[in-house]
Amino acid sequence: MVKNKFFSLVFGTLLLAQTSIAANVSTAPIVRTFAPVTVLTSDQLKAIFLLSIPRWDDGTKITVIIMHQESNIQRRFFFDYFGLTPSRYVELINAKVFTGRASHPTIVTTETEMVKLVGRTVGSIGFIGSTIYIGDRDSVKVLNIKN
Repeated sequence: MVKNKFFSLVFGTLLLAQTSIAANVSTAPIVRTFAPVTVLTSDQLKAIFLLSIPRWDDGTKITVIIMHQESNIQRRFFFDYFGLTPSRYVELINAKVFTGRASHPTIVTTETEMVKLVGRTVGSIGFIGSTIYIGDRDSVKVLNIKN
């Protein structure tokens, strides 16, 4: 009995700590260093990720890159910037894809993979959490977002 209470206390504390850490993950949108943009409005960013804007101002096709649906970083990014849960985002995207108005975003599993793919894909946009360092050799830059 005492053993079970101790396990519950330790497990509950670990779960609470994990939730607190995940809740504090901040995120930022990134683009390829040579992208024709450095600043977007929050409405433009949302429209791009919701596949409503298919091209940059210079005509380059936009490739949206996201993480898997269970990602805490993706969850935080969608909520902070769009007020959406990942499942609601998928519903909105599927509605466009199934009607032929858009193609699914590219999905990666890690932030490192996100940085590498955004850095080598012309016209791409993605996001990262605050836990990853972007160096000069990564070929990406963080976008400034205006409200």
